[in-house]
Amino acid sequence: MSLNKTVLISGATSGIGLCTAVKLKKIGYKVIALGRDKVKLESLNEKYGIDIVELDISSINEIGIILDIIKKQYGNIDGLINCAGIGLFGRLEELPDIEIKECVDVNLLGTMICIKHVSGIMKAQGFGHIITVESLAADNGVRYGEVYSATKAGISMFTATIEKELRKNNVKVTSIKPGLVNTKLIDRIKQNNDDTLYGLEPEDVADAIIFAFSQNSISNVSEIKLRPFDLRGQSMFQEMLDEKYNYMIPDKKEKGDMGK
Repeated sequence: MSLNKTVLISGATSGIGLCTAVKLKKIGYKVIALGRDKVKLESLNEKYGIDIVELDISSINEIGIILDIIKKQYGNIDGLINCAGIGLFGRLEELPDIEIKECVDVNLLGTMICIKHVSGIMKAQGFGHIITVESLAADNGVRYGEVYSATKAGISMFTATIEKELRKNNVKVTSIKPGLVNTKLIDRIKQNNDDTLYGLEPEDVADAIIFAFSQNSISNVSEIKLRPFDLRGQSMFQEMLDEKYNYMIPDKKEKGDMGK
């Protein structure tokens, strides 16, 4: 089946981006996978026949150039799915400045610049759909994940606001906010801990993305909040962070109103 629709996916070499790219390819979309790991991109092309373009979205000066090339080669761009992201956790005072900058550059700045250039293309063609994978951390925050939470809150506000502007140009905007997802990020926090965290799988988020993208022309799913049905994982993940970084939870008797 050919849907004659071209979709760009950033962060397409692993996790949610990879699952989304493979699923969309299987149902007939023309998928262009964007990523910074050339070896993984080539593997994606060889295994699934997905078109690939090497792009590090933290290199903001390259984004407009690459997207212009893609536009000229493929014509209309029907969708942009922003899956590229970096998790950064730890005691704020101990985080290397360069890692903070990288997290902001990918999760916030680079994603904003991608949306900027693609929205211009979509405005000119008179249609399109921009979907951004954000996080429930944008709403709730994660202890020892201040920088990560701030970048997700920033891109969440950006997409919510740009939706108001692009609506008049027949361009849809959707925010996908998953809770805990079992990705390599979670594995790094778990280290050698084999506990099951009851999180979502990347495929679950990919299905939500495809649901939003498959709406007809008169409807738009502007936001999806996707939580694991078993919420134990959320608290277990925070407990792992607290244990890893030696957070001391006050006794309830000392909490006062905080414990209510």
